[in-house]
Amino acid sequence: MFDILRASSTISTALANGCKEVIPVIDVEDAFALARQLPEGSFILGGERGAIKVTGFHLGNSPLEYTASVVKDKTVIISTTNGTKAIRYAAGENGRVFIGSLLNCSSVAKALADLSKDIVLVCAGTRGKFSLEDTLLPALL
Repeated sequence: MFDILRASSTISTALANGCKEVIPVIDVEDAFALARQLPEGSFILGGERGAIKVTGFHLGNSPLEYTASVVKDKTVIISTTNGTKAIRYAAGENGRVFIGSLLNCSSVAKALADLSKDIVLVCAGTRGKFSLEDTLLPALL
């Protein structure tokens, strides 16, 4: 799944900076419900709607916010306008999803090549429409 300018890069950055895991959710309400099940201080709520940080979330959807000092050893629960919907769509019920960004493209390309299986490339788009930037990375793979 590719959401080049935000979600993919944000998730890649959070993982590179030592977060425990990233849980993408579609709805803001689902993010809050999941957070209520986790111990206080063990998670970060991040994401946006219409490029605006969700009220009550710790972070927005900029990779620059997901520093090691903020996310290390924490669960990141993220919900975005386009990217997390595309992730959930790509995963289906039990699917495996690789999240590609310009930050991790060589690792994703290698992992996909090692699968030796047919793959489907999903671009998140913007509000259900085509986004030219999301086609950049698949073109490089």
